[in-house]
Amino acid sequence: SDVTKALSIGMADGTCRVVVPQNSKIPVEETTIVYNNIEADCIRVNLWQGDALMADSNEFIGTLLYKYGRVVPPGEGEVIVTIRIDPDGTIHFSCKELLHDPVEVVLERVGR
Repeated sequence: SDVTKALSIGMADGTCRVVVPQNSKIPVEETTIVYNNIEADCIRVNLWQGDALMADSNEFIGTLLYKYGRVVPPGEGEVIVTIRIDPDGTIHFSCKELLHDPVEVVLERVGR
């Protein structure tokens, strides 16, 4: 069976949180919750391939921009991040607000 490399999301302090561990059998789907760390109307979530503690030691894949549709105080914008890898190896990276319907999710940039 096929397995995947680790997939992580970048945190505000420059570290990474592993969401899909290395050698997970595909297909696989994992979720985690992230919070905004500043008052803002959006949150950016960076996706990295690798399991190194520091984000810049991993390979950058892309960024999702989630727009809340309102200004949210720090720590109150709970967003569920989902990473799914299909049997053909396609990576799906998405997020939605925990307590509200999504307003808009934009894939800003995709790495190689």
